Amino acid sequence: TTPVTVKGDVEWMLNRTATGWIVTLFNPAGQEKPQQGITPTDYRENRTVTIRTKRPITSVSDWLFPDEALSMKEGELKLTVQAGSVRVVELKEK
Repeated sequence: TTPVTVKGDVEWMLNRTATGWIVTLFNPAGQEKPQQGITPTDYRENRTVTIRTKRPITSVSDWLFPDEALSMKEGELKLTVQAGSVRVVELKEK
């Protein structure tokens, strides 16, 4: 099993860094791809995600939304990935 898991209807990727982990979350829902033109994003397709780990995480930050306060509670982090959006979350270990 991986040291970090993601629960939610999104695509995700996990990368190891020198100080912890990077979790990249992709939500392609809400972005219709018609043959001609561009349609508005359907924000009803936002997805709630839970990142879980048993690793000793000391800090959590989002590279694309740095002003949002994120924190792990009992090894879980809950956040929203907006429709048609990407989030890049850094988990730093001790």
